[in-house]
Amino acid sequence: MTVKKIHISSFGTLTDVDIDPSEGLNVISGRNESGKTSVAMFIKFMLYGMPPARGGGVGERQKYVNWKTGEASGFLVVRTDDGREFRIERTLSDTARGGGKGQYRETVSLVNAVDGVPVYLSGSVGEYLLGVPEQVFVNTAFVRQATGVRPESEPLSRSVENMVTSADERVNVKKALEELDRARIDLLHKNRNGGMIKDLEEKRRSLRETVDEDRENSEETVRTEAALDEIRRKLTVAEENSKGFEGLFAALDVLSKKRKLDAAKKTAEDLALAEGKLEKERSAAPGDDFDGTVGLCERNIEAYSKAVENYNSTPDPDGEFLDDGDFEDDPFNDIRRAEGYRSSSRTFLTLGVVFAALGLLGAGAAAIMRFVYPMAEWLYAAAGGAALLLFSVIVFAVGGKKRSDLSRILSDWGAPSVDELAGSVRETVEAKKNALDMKARKEKAEGDLVIAEAAAAESREKLEGLAASLGIRMKDADDSGLLAAVRRTAAERRAAVAALESECSQLSGRLSALREQTAGIDPDETEAAAKAVLSAAAGQRAAKMTPDEIKEAARKRDFCRGSLIEMKKKENELDVRLAALKASAKSPAAAAERLGEIDSVLEDLRLRHDAYVTAYDALRRAGDNLRSGVLPEVKAKASEMMREISGGKYGELSISPGMDLYFTTVDAGTKEAEFMSSGTEDAAYLSLRLALIKTIFSGDGKSAPPVVFDESFARLDGDRLEAALRLLTSPSFGLQSFLCTCREEEADAAESAGGYVIRF
Repeated sequence: MTVKKIHISSFGTLTDVDIDPSEGLNVISGRNESGKTSVAMFIKFMLYGMPPARGGGVGERQKYVNWKTGEASGFLVVRTDDGREFRIERTLSDTARGGGKGQYRETVSLVNAVDGVPVYLSGSVGEYLLGVPEQVFVNTAFVRQATGVRPESEPLSRSVENMVTSADERVNVKKALEELDRARIDLLHKNRNGGMIKDLEEKRRSLRETVDEDRENSEETVRTEAALDEIRRKLTVAEENSKGFEGLFAALDVLSKKRKLDAAKKTAEDLALAEGKLEKERSAAPGDDFDGTVGLCERNIEAYSKAVENYNSTPDPDGEFLDDGDFEDDPFNDIRRAEGYRSSSRTFLTLGVVFAALGLLGAGAAAIMRFVYPMAEWLYAAAGGAALLLFSVIVFAVGGKKRSDLSRILSDWGAPSVDELAGSVRETVEAKKNALDMKARKEKAEGDLVIAEAAAAESREKLEGLAASLGIRMKDADDSGLLAAVRRTAAERRAAVAALESECSQLSGRLSALREQTAGIDPDETEAAAKAVLSAAAGQRAAKMTPDEIKEAARKRDFCRGSLIEMKKKENELDVRLAALKASAKSPAAAAERLGEIDSVLEDLRLRHDAYVTAYDALRRAGDNLRSGVLPEVKAKASEMMREISGGKYGELSISPGMDLYFTTVDAGTKEAEFMSSGTEDAAYLSLRLALIKTIFSGDGKSAPPVVFDESFARLDGDRLEAALRLLTSPSFGLQSFLCTCREEEADAAESAGGYVIRF
């Protein structure tokens, strides 16, 4: 329910105040004594009034009836959750005007704001609009400054249970059940053979027999009987209409069963067809070893490509150095021999020159001596010179051989001189070694290529086999193209299998659900019933109805049922009235009067008995529902809100079977409420109240109330205050709320969160 307008004519210290609240969070901000609490109490006053003081203390009436005007009055304009708008007007007047006698007169009216038609109230306005009594509203949606966030009265274990089951947390459910059962037995025993009702029924039967003997009809009796005949005529028409609706919905029920059976049959056929396709696709899909085989083929083909690239990139060895073959001796011996040949040639050259010079000197001496000395002496000199010349020739010859060997060594190594021979030898040896290494690399690359080519050919053959098994026809395709085609086709086949598996799973789930829905339906009986229904006008109409038409028909049926109940109630009232009239017209008058009294008392006792039975059953069921349904729902909602307010620190708010309150934190485990800080406790009870609102006010005929907080967040720190305000302004919360506060920082935080601030 949403409060659209608040007009306070006179309430507490406030007079002639108008407030147009928003549909979300409304903050009533002001200093102490500014009237914030009066606004909160005014909303409750409009819905439930103000009870008189108990125990001689100062009650709400003395506190909020304006001492100048002598009244507490005003009006609210509200819109219920089903879209209806009402105007609530209430006035509480102090008839003694301060005389201290506590005499008050209260008037209240509830008017439909659209057509101006007043609403008849058998209880409070709050019970009519919200569907719950005042105690439930106070202990959930109305958080007063004096009591704090935690609900009042008994410990939480009984407080929450009684709040849900008995609408009053001061009532003990178990004791209430015992009292209700005792009160029921006092009125009427279970076997109906004793109790106040049984005794009065016996007296009434005796008096009725006496009164019926002498009853005389009167003019008013005739009018009552005529009215009774008229209402019965209308009842007949309404019952005929009701039968028509019942026939229509009976036909809809039969046709609905038939449609479910047809849907189950069609789903079974679709499932069989899909399973056949799946089996076919599975047989055509690649096997378990497919990925391994394709991966191996891909690696072999890639290895062959790399082997070709390696072979082509490896250079051929230099044939010049390979043709010479290996060195016969140590190549560095030629360096040592060349050094020796160079030294020897120089020595023999020197000796040859010396011996040649000496020979020439000997020859010259012989020529001179020929003319100076006798013949024999010059011959000796000539012979010695000739011998020296001959020896020099021999020495030159040996030295020339040495130089020839040296030239040959230098020529073999391509060195211009002995000094450069060592470098030439090293270069030639290194080139020879490089040529041999290159030859070995080339030979290894050639061997790897042969092996890779064989593996690639085998892989190509396997790929062609896989392609053929997958139905791929690619003439003259290269390896990469064939590999891509095989992978693509395999993926398509697997995707087809996955899609069919998903389809089969969905169809199987749907079929299971339909079979569960049709488990108790006999197909033959339903088929026959459907044929019979379709042959009738109601069945033909039902078959053509759209979902919207069915909803409209259900609405009319419910309206017809309601009319029947009202007319039967009216018929019963007329019956009672007619009985009373006839009783008053009979003689003796004393017996007739006594009979009327007994009828009235008996009716009241029966109503009380039925109320006791209903209350007992409802209270017992409510206690069971609290543990099996309501309590888990309250726990889940409260835990979710607690996590949001605490920023995720408290993972769960638990209520034990004994109704003890626990907190579950992310770092410290589970703790009882009494061991937590006051701010944490307030946040938890705030979450519990909001969860109770979401649960209690979710039934038919109930509107969620506006939530009123009067200085309720004082013990929350900044982060939790902001989280609580975000919760109250979030679309998921979806309830109108009023926060009365004197703290400016609270009002600013609420305004930042999207709340509407009204400053007093």
